[in-house]
Amino acid sequence: MTHLLFFPGAGSFGTEFATLGRSLPFASAVIDYPGRRGATFGHPPESFRTVVDHCMEQVRGTESRRQPVALLGHSYGAYVAWETAMRLEAEGTSVRGLFLAGAASPSHDTSRLPVTVPEVRRYFDRVDPHLLTSAPSSEWADIICETAADDLRLLRDYRTQPRGADSMLAIPATVCRGEQDTLVDRAALEAWGEFCSGPFSSIVFAGGHSDYLTTSTFASWLTEQVHQLASGPEPTKGVNHDE
Repeated sequence: MTHLLFFPGAGSFGTEFATLGRSLPFASAVIDYPGRRGATFGHPPESFRTVVDHCMEQVRGTESRRQPVALLGHSYGAYVAWETAMRLEAEGTSVRGLFLAGAASPSHDTSRLPVTVPEVRRYFDRVDPHLLTSAPSSEWADIICETAADDLRLLRDYRTQPRGADSMLAIPATVCRGEQDTLVDRAALEAWGEFCSGPFSSIVFAGGHSDYLTTSTFASWLTEQVHQLASGPEPTKGVNHDE
C-alpha cells in the first residue's frame, strides 16, 4: 500500500492535513520541517536546500521500509515537495507520484512575497482568512506568522528554470487549486506542466486556498488517485536533473 507524505504550507505544523489524514484508507504522515519541533524549534533553517535535505531523509526512511511513497504538498509545501521529488528521482529513490495543491508553478515571481510578520498577517487575511482566527491562542497565531515569515524568506529566493525534456520530473504529477483561491489562478497552476515530462493533470475543487483539503470530495478523489498510482508501473529511477 502506498504511503502518502504531507508537506505543510508556510507557517503550518500540518493541521491542514489532519482531517484528510483521518479520512484516507491508507497510511499517511506529515513531513517535519527543520525548526518546527524538538531541539530545533524556533531556529529557522538556513536555506531552502536545508529544508529539502531534511525532507529527503524522512522520505528515504519510509521508502527503505519497502513502502511505496507519494508526496502531497500544499502552498509553500508544494515547492518543498517538488524539489524533494526531483532530487529523490535523480538519486534513484522511488516516488510513485506527486500532488501539488494551491501553488503557482516554480517559474512565478517570488520577489514580492511577504517576509515580515505584519506583511504575513495581511497575507493570511487575504489568502486564508480563517487560519489565524482558528489558532488556539494569540501566542500560537504569533508563532504561525513568525514561522511563515521564515518560510517565505526562503521561498522568495527560490528559483527553478525550465530544463530539457530529459531533466524534468518524470513521475506522475497532479496539480490542484480551489476555484476561489486568490493566490493561484488556473494559468499559474497549469504552468507546472512546463516542468513535467511524465503524466501531468490538473483539477479545480470548490473552495479557497486551503479549505477544500478537508472535504470528503477531496479525500475520495485523492484515494482514487493514490490507488491508481499503487496499481501502476514502478516509476523510472535515476533521471539526471543536473545535465
